[in-house]
Amino acid sequence: MTIDGGFLLVNGRNICYNTENYRKAAFLRCADGVIGRSAASALYGDTLKNSATRLEKYAACAFAHFMEFGLQIRERDQYELKAADM
Repeated sequence: MTIDGGFLLVNGRNICYNTENYRKAAFLRCADGVIGRSAASALYGDTLKNSATRLEKYAACAFAHFMEFGLQIRERDQYELKAADM
């Protein structure tokens, strides 16, 4: 896999992409620096559930904390078919 002037070469195929959009997204910030009260309530609920460990996770990486507790993302289960399954 190589990158060449707006094209990504994967397995001998050129895939076009726009690096400018990725650059803008990497540095995107909320205009006033905070989300609104209604957005925070929708993400985290009306009652905050805090613990020392959860606050330490926030201090270590606010983005990871947002992904885990705000968006509640989880790693997908991996399913496999084996010879015995068929």
